[in-house]
Amino acid sequence: MKITRLELAVNDLMATQQFYAHRLCLPMVNATYWSATFRVGWTELIFTQTQRPVASYRFALNIPIYSLEQYQLWFDLPYLSLDERGCRIAQFPNWQARAVCFLDPNGNIVEFIERQDAVCTEPGAYFQGVSEVGGPFTTYLSDSQPVCSPKPHICTCGKRADVGALLAQA
Repeated sequence: MKITRLELAVNDLMATQQFYAHRLCLPMVNATYWSATFRVGWTELIFTQTQRPVASYRFALNIPIYSLEQYQLWFDLPYLSLDERGCRIAQFPNWQARAVCFLDPNGNIVEFIERQDAVCTEPGAYFQGVSEVGGPFTTYLSDSQPVCSPKPHICTCGKRADVGALLAQA
């Protein structure tokens, strides 16, 4: 699945800009006082500042096949361990994929995922684009205020669709 535009609300836009621009080396294509937009392959990744509580989401960045170990060396990030032995790489044989996860400054789980059957490949790109988004992990926080929801747009087989309703059902 190609997510062509993903907008996430954050409580610390400055830390978010620093992380995505300097730690992941993503090009920032637009920045205002209230938002920052990054280009991630086919995806426009937008972070907007809010004072409302926000939930943590999980989204996956497609990377080229056979590059997962190299990305772990290139990007010095707080990768999550999957077990007590410190294993970081998740194997998804049914999906023909492998992935590693880390947290961004907002508590979102970001995933580098390589897919053996990826139809959408762009040679030479560090990141092909965002292919999955999930969450929120918490629908309401302790003070019972609703959290901000992501606003993805998905492009499948060349057609563009807004899937906010699909996430609301998840």
